[in-house]
Amino acid sequence: LHSYGYGVFSWRQVEADGRWYDVATREHGGAIPGYSAELITVPDEDLVIATLATGGGVYYGALLATIWEQLLDVAPITAPDPGIDPQQFERYAGSYLDAYNVGRVDVSVGVDGALDVSMPDLDDAGVPYGSDLTAISAGNFLLSIQGTWTTISFLTDPDELDAPETRWLRHR
Repeated sequence: LHSYGYGVFSWRQVEADGRWYDVATREHGGAIPGYSAELITVPDEDLVIATLATGGGVYYGALLATIWEQLLDVAPITAPDPGIDPQQFERYAGSYLDAYNVGRVDVSVGVDGALDVSMPDLDDAGVPYGSDLTAISAGNFLLSIQGTWTTISFLTDPDELDAPETRWLRHR
C-alpha cells in the first residue's frame, strides 16, 4: 500500500487471484451483506474498471488477473515483502475505543507472540468475532467479525513516528 486517503487506496503493486502484478492503481471498494462494488483506475493506462455484484464480499480476482496479463501484458511478479516484524507487536497492545461501532477494543500480545483482541461490548451483545489479529503488512491486520474479514490498522501520531506506542486503531 503506497497511501490511503478519502477512502481511496493507492497501490504501486496489486494482488489479484493470489498473484502480484507491477501495476499502479487507485481503488475503492466495499461490501455489505448482499452487495459488493469495486472501482479501480489504472492511471498509466487510462483504464477504469468497475464491478458490481449482488453478493457480499464478491470480488473478481481472476478477472483482474486476466486483465493485467492479457490486456496490459503484465506478467506476475514475486510478492513484495510485507514488512511484518513481530517484535513491533508490543507497541500495538493497549485499549482503544470505537464509540460508533464496536465499542471497547483491547489488544494484547498472546503467549504465542501473536496479537489477540477482545471486544467486551461485542461480547455483551453476543456478536461473534475472531480473537486473533492476522498480520498482513506492517501495522495492518485482518480480523473476522461475524464471519466477515475486515482490515485493522494501527496508527501512531504523525509527529512521533518512532513513538513506542500506538495512538489509534482504525478500521479501513
